[in-house]
Amino acid sequence: MYLLLYVSYLGFAVVDFWRRPYASRSGHAAGSVRVGFRVAAAGCVFALIYVAYKTTRPVDPGLGLDNRAECSTLVGRCAFSVTAPALAVLLICLGLPLPAVAYPISQARRRRWEARSFEALGVLWQDLSAAMPHIVLSPAEAEDMSTDSDFQLQRRVIQISDGILTLRPYRSRKVQEAAQGAFGTGTVRDAAAVEAAVVKAALASLETGRFADHIAPPSAEAASRKDLRADTEWLLLVADAYASRVGRVAGDGRPEPVAA
Repeated sequence: MYLLLYVSYLGFAVVDFWRRPYASRSGHAAGSVRVGFRVAAAGCVFALIYVAYKTTRPVDPGLGLDNRAECSTLVGRCAFSVTAPALAVLLICLGLPLPAVAYPISQARRRRWEARSFEALGVLWQDLSAAMPHIVLSPAEAEDMSTDSDFQLQRRVIQISDGILTLRPYRSRKVQEAAQGAFGTGTVRDAAAVEAAVVKAALASLETGRFADHIAPPSAEAASRKDLRADTEWLLLVADAYASRVGRVAGDGRPEPVAA
């Protein structure tokens, strides 16, 4: 009866560890939480099998299965009796602390990526904000969040997106088609280079006040992005191409690729 209590408790623990990451109101959990609970659940499964096996030991003599000499070496039942509980304890001890250990590491990596992304968007943001100062959000709004890398990156992404949207009347389809011929359209990086060329030409047209004869449609890659991180990753490619791949846009609309 004592072992049966352990069997029922471990069975409940397996189900609970498997369901707990999805029990939150949002319906999902961080990867480290899911992995940690699943590792712990696997440990409980090994413990459950071992304890269930131990409950059969009292009936072994009646079935002629009691062979204690077998446990003099690490083979057969003896090997299982040693490895199963050891593996169960190891997996549970690894799984339960995993979220607490992995979360700070993931947050540090996220903050480093945000800081690097903020700097990488700098050249594109400076040109857009210099041409269209109204896209810059009020500095007073950021006074309390000046050290928050996530907040600063969101502001920069929003400002760049607003600037590109403001340039819509100056986005030339002629430039877009010429850039597609120069850079190609086979990869996301190529699409980002085309977008960078269109933006660079649109900024030049904004300075002269010349609207585009035929407005270029928005990039399909940009339209497919569904969240802030995806928008940031797309703008990082555009900013990189803007700074390092696209040179001056000629009068015929053809951008001059920068030599590698």
